[in-house]
Amino acid sequence: IAKRHDNDDNDKNQSTTTTTTIPIFVASMHLEPFEQGSVARQEQLETLLSVGRSSATLARIIVGDTNMRDWEDDYAEHTLGWKDAWKEAGSDQEQRFSWNTKQHELTLAKSGNTQQPAIVVQNLYYGSKTRAYTNRYDRMYLEQERQNESSASMSASLEVSSFALIANQPLTNNQHFLSDHFGLWVDLTLSVTRP
Repeated sequence: IAKRHDNDDNDKNQSTTTTTTIPIFVASMHLEPFEQGSVARQEQLETLLSVGRSSATLARIIVGDTNMRDWEDDYAEHTLGWKDAWKEAGSDQEQRFSWNTKQHELTLAKSGNTQQPAIVVQNLYYGSKTRAYTNRYDRMYLEQERQNESSASMSASLEVSSFALIANQPLTNNQHFLSDHFGLWVDLTLSVTRP
């Protein structure tokens, strides 16, 4: 919802508020797993795009466990036209892997004014038989309309301000994590303009 406040110079005690509803499509997803599921994932992404576009929205956001491999980026981004939020935020390699079951060093968040030393951690969510590797399974994709058919007088722009992994630190010991996947924290700005 966008609000505009107009103050009349002649009457400082009165203000006018104009409220405009901005339609946005947001969907969480969990796409087909495993490397051999790429064709099914393409079909699922096409379906999400079709449903989103049919919803008469100015902007569309899909987020979740895509199970995608890096070689599938081209289809999502160039064939379907989605913008990858991690790439839009600058592709920070420290924030890349939402799946990391390798043993690695991690610097914990500050405690008060002191920086905690790095510790060696390993996400063994599935126990000692957890296979050790990294991947960027979890993603956020964005699509926006420059001019929406149902709202021809408005256009939208979605900009990514920041992108970070969350829940990527152990809870009680160096192998106890909240989930096998880390979460995504993305700050977005939606700008709407009228001609």
